[in-house]
Amino acid sequence: MFKLQIRIIGGVIDMLTISYKTLRKSMKKYLDLIADSLEIIVVTRKVENSIVMMSEKTYDNLIENIYLTQNKRNFDWLMESKRQLEVGKTIDKNIK
Repeated sequence: MFKLQIRIIGGVIDMLTISYKTLRKSMKKYLDLIADSLEIIVVTRKVENSIVMMSEKTYDNLIENIYLTQNKRNFDWLMESKRQLEVGKTIDKNIK
C-alpha cells in the first residue's frame, strides 16, 4: 500500500494504492475510508487494468468540474476569479 500523487491545475490529488488482495481482506475498512474521508483508492490487479474507487460525492464533484471547465471561456473566467481571490481582490456584499 502506498500513496500516489497526481498534479492537477491548482493542486495535487493524493490517492491510496492497494492490491486487489488487500482490498478483499478488508473491504469494509476501505469502503468506509472512501465514504468517510473522500479518499480515492487505486486497486491494482495482476493481469487486468487497475480500478479507481471513489465516493459518489467525489465522483459528482469530478463530473461537475469537468463540465465547468470544458468550455475555454468558462475555464479562463474561473481561473481569473481564482487568481483574484488569491491576491485578495474581493468585494464583500450583504445579501438579505
